[in-house]
Amino acid sequence: MTNYAGLEPLREDVTVLANDIYELLSRLKALESPKHHDAETVAELLARNAIGRIRDLYMEAYREALALNACFKD
Repeated sequence: MTNYAGLEPLREDVTVLANDIYELLSRLKALESPKHHDAETVAELLARNAIGRIRDLYMEAYREALALNACFKD
């Protein structure tokens, strides 16, 4: 028995959202590859720092989406 009868579209949307955020996290991680840690210009340093902050924010959003998804009981 589920706890989301009638809310199946919402559950599906939450699952899709969590998956989409995970994909973005993977892309951000790729941008943080070791080759980017040898930044030589201010622009490269700023980009690396911004990507790190963005990744941290997306990680928090991912945790929230997973917590919300866990509220749906199958």
